[in-house]
Amino acid sequence: MCQKAYGGLFSAWVEFPPSGLRFTKGEPKLYRSSEWLQRGVCSTCGSPLVVIYDEDPAPVILIGSLDHPDDWPLTQNGWWGHAYVDEKVSWHVISDDMPQFALNYPEIPEDRSWPF
Repeated sequence: MCQKAYGGLFSAWVEFPPSGLRFTKGEPKLYRSSEWLQRGVCSTCGSPLVVIYDEDPAPVILIGSLDHPDDWPLTQNGWWGHAYVDEKVSWHVISDDMPQFALNYPEIPEDRSWPF
């Protein structure tokens, strides 16, 4: 589903605490893409921006949509990794040492500490 929603083979995102995100140029237009989440796109151009899970108020933001994406490197000290690797295209090789998950990430505890 994510490959089709983003129009790409994978996406890079960062999860913010619910009170730690502010949109500076309008609000995203939300639509329900599945039974458990909504996706938000730019109301002007339609670029994908955010994913909001029904059971978790922490917004997931696509790193490429941020003003300064270089400020969010994928490092080992965050909730980073490769999810749904069983569904990736066969010719894409994951060559870093980040964790890999066949499906989604393991359950993330509600009392998690944020990496920033």
